[in-house]
Amino acid sequence: MNLVGRGKAVGTHALNRAVSPSIARIIGEPVFWFLRMRGGAVRKELAQAKRVVVVRLDEIGDVVLTTPFLRELRRNLSEAWITLVVKPQVYNLVQLCPYVNEVVTYDWSAAGHFSELRRHWRALRLARTCFWRRRFDVAIVPRWDVDWYHAAFVAYLSGARDRVAYAADVLERKARVNSCYDRLYTKRLHERTVKHEVERNLDVIRLLGGTVRSAGLEAWVGPEDRAFAAARICDEHVKNTRLIALGPGGRDRKRRWPVENFVELGAHLVRDCGARLVVLGAASEAALGSALEQELGDALVNLVGKTSLRQATAVLERCVMYVGNDYGVKHLAAA
Repeated sequence: MNLVGRGKAVGTHALNRAVSPSIARIIGEPVFWFLRMRGGAVRKELAQAKRVVVVRLDEIGDVVLTTPFLRELRRNLSEAWITLVVKPQVYNLVQLCPYVNEVVTYDWSAAGHFSELRRHWRALRLARTCFWRRRFDVAIVPRWDVDWYHAAFVAYLSGARDRVAYAADVLERKARVNSCYDRLYTKRLHERTVKHEVERNLDVIRLLGGTVRSAGLEAWVGPEDRAFAAARICDEHVKNTRLIALGPGGRDRKRRWPVENFVELGAHLVRDCGARLVVLGAASEAALGSALEQELGDALVNLVGKTSLRQATAVLERCVMYVGNDYGVKHLAAA
């Protein structure tokens, strides 16, 4: 399971952030006019959209929290073509999403002096090979927080006439980093109320004139994922015990509970509650899984770095509880 961090180091120099949107528009607008992707009245209601692209390039937890948005978007646009754009590491998680017509990937990770140019080139290549033939009516970037992921440019280069996102002024840090990105959108949402991220995503639908019935999270797994879970944890030792998942990893060390505490808690759950444990996480967290396995022995199934995102979700389906840190595994457990 890939639980890579956000990688704020991809942020470009302030001057580049200011100049890039202007250059994109100077070059892009004539091209889109020539391709007949511009012109006409701006759509004021979501119901008018026939082709929609949703750009969600951030991390596992953020994508999980977008699942209600995708479901409610489909309910409002039952006949529309919906394309979802995610980073490659998250593709496995949304590959079986029943609410979109296709899932495509965009890799925003880049380093070095020409990193911004490489991201622009990748976005342009994706637009030319995948987006422009769709003739999208609307591009939506539902992220409320700072856009570290080049999402504004992917949305703009999609060619969609109407492009919707939260404005830079919703958050002070975002105003510093993304203020110039606003010019790449045609409709900006200025909602600053403190609320759950799920509700912020759903507010995009509400503010576009749509309706919302449910905020429940979802996750989608296939028969092969459940078969994997059954093969790895449903043996004779597990059949009559409570299965509890542990998530000791996380991007920031300051957000991690000490592994010694997981060992102590795990021993208690096994000894006094008759539980069986399974530990999940990314390959980069293998040392944490090994430490727990060494201390807890056969009472624990160590699957750190040994599952895909959907396989991890299928394992979590069989658990009665998740105990762990605030990161991707937690959001999968919630879904």
